[in-house]
Order: sequence, then C-alpha cells, then structure tokens
Amino acid sequence: MATVARDHGLNAKVARVLEGLRVGQLEQFEEPDLVFLERIVTQTGGRVRARNGQLEVFAAGELATRPTTLGLRDIQGWSAPLGARLQSGRVTARWSYPKSGRAGEVSAGSGEPAFVLGELFADADEARRACQAAREDGQRDAARLAIALTALRTDIGAGAALQV
Repeated sequence: MATVARDHGLNAKVARVLEGLRVGQLEQFEEPDLVFLERIVTQTGGRVRARNGQLEVFAAGELATRPTTLGLRDIQGWSAPLGARLQSGRVTARWSYPKSGRAGEVSAGSGEPAFVLGELFADADEARRACQAAREDGQRDAARLAIALTALRTDIGAGAALQV
C-alpha cells in the first residue's frame, strides 16, 4: 500500500486493526492502482479513500467520522436536483420466456410516481430484481444535494459528511 500511495503522491495511513494484515498473491490486470487496492482491502473488511493528501485504509465501520465543516465563504451555490421527482414510487418491469410462451410483469413499491423499465427481462425473478434495484436507485437519488465550492477542497469526497 505504501508503494501505491507514494506513486500517487500520497502518504499511507492504515487503521490499527488492519495493520500487518497479509493477503495471498493477487493479480492486477488492466485496472488502476487505486481500484486494485480497493479490491484487496474490501476483501479484508476494510475501505480505502484518498483524503487530505493521504491514502487511508480503515475498517468498514469507521467511515462515519466527524463531518467536514464548510463556512459560508466556501460555498458558491447549491441545489437539490428534482427531489421528489427522482424518488421512485412504483417501478414495473416486463418479462417474457419465449420457450414456454409465458410473459408478465412485476413491480416493486407503490404510489406515485410510477416508472416502467424499458428492457424486457428473461424471467420474473430477473425483472423483480431489476425493479427493486431501480427503486433503490430512485430512493438514493431523491436524497441528493449538490454543492458548488468556491475553491478545490481535497479533503472532501463524494458522500462526505458536511456541516455548515
């Protein structure tokens, strides 16, 4: 990990519980160093992030750290795009199994807005999983907040806890 951090101009910082942890031989093939490192660390129950000039490896439950404080002068503008319009009420998907001549549709959730997936799925289970995934994506998107900063802040990443 220290080599990857150094190659990317970062300092390595590893949580105590993960220090000295050994993994077997792994192959890195056509993937960026940081993606490879994330794959390895995830297998050991950890997470990786680059923040404040450091490449940090920490136990999975430790991400909920103190929020980064932003002053009003740090914020150029903000928006909460589409809000409730992005939230999925009911998601419907169609499926068809041509060999048996069976077809149908399944849905997840209820209420408005209703959303129909355009893809035709191979069976009811695949369609049901697609409905649930689309509905969960809609739930996450409804909670989105976009903030435009006045200057680059390397200590803030996507999904970071912030307070103003």
